[in-house]
Amino acid sequence: MASILICEDEYCISNLLTAILETAHTITVAGDGNEGLKLYFNKQYDLVITDLTMPKVSGLELIHKIKSVNPDSKIIALSALLDCKDVRDTVFNAGADICLTKPIDLLNLESVIEQLLESQVF
Repeated sequence: MASILICEDEYCISNLLTAILETAHTITVAGDGNEGLKLYFNKQYDLVITDLTMPKVSGLELIHKIKSVNPDSKIIALSALLDCKDVRDTVFNAGADICLTKPIDLLNLESVIEQLLESQVF
């Protein structure tokens, strides 16, 4: 069972992700990026799923700080804004392994998670 940290300020999305993933993984939820960083640095998770737009600490900042401490961290970024090439490039430059657009395709998300946890290259 992998440990997954979900950093998402939208309660309905974090609840949905938890409900989908908790049968196969251990899930911890942070309501903003600051809380996510505190949780991550207390226990490094196998995978981090983060929204990009959050209060206090953005998803980009969270990704950058996690990757600066642990470059091997597996991170999935979520955003409604990924249609823009500049945003996507910025997310990858911060260190995210993959970016998914909201609304989330749950079947695709489960597949991406399994591939990342198995350390397959996209």
